[in-house]
Amino acid sequence: PCFNCSGSDTSCTSCIDGFTKEGNECKPSCNSGETMTSDGCKPCESPCAECSSTTQTCISCVNDKFLSGTNCVDESECPKGTVGVDGVCKECLSNCNRCDANDLSKCTSCKDGSFYLDSQCRPECPKGFTNIGNVCEKCNDECSECSKSSSSCTSCANSYFLDGDK
Repeated sequence: PCFNCSGSDTSCTSCIDGFTKEGNECKPSCNSGETMTSDGCKPCESPCAECSSTTQTCISCVNDKFLSGTNCVDESECPKGTVGVDGVCKECLSNCNRCDANDLSKCTSCKDGSFYLDSQCRPECPKGFTNIGNVCEKCNDECSECSKSSSSCTSCANSYFLDGDK
């Protein structure tokens, strides 16, 4: 199956049509959606659109699935810190649990231990905000600081006085 050889007829530099060069050898080529096995070319198993080495080792997925490692998954099954984009579970760029598929640096939820505010994940909520379920919520206008809820003041804004937690 060598087209051109170097030194011997088994040391290929190029291959005839239908064969692919691997090292110095020419191996039969498989069609798209197939992979070479010990039994010859075999079709990839769904949901793999393309596969390598085995019929279940995916390198691309059918339309509604996303590649995660060598597996095809639903978008909701992309691992934490990734989002489904163009058929692949892509890594978010910041400390996101999930991010916007159109902007990988724009978080939609945060990993444990960080807090969501303005599409970002922060190590803590800034002054004037409180953490409610890993989301920074703005304190009510009369509070300069609050805790546990946006209306539970721990200190007051100008011209307001603390009465209990109000």
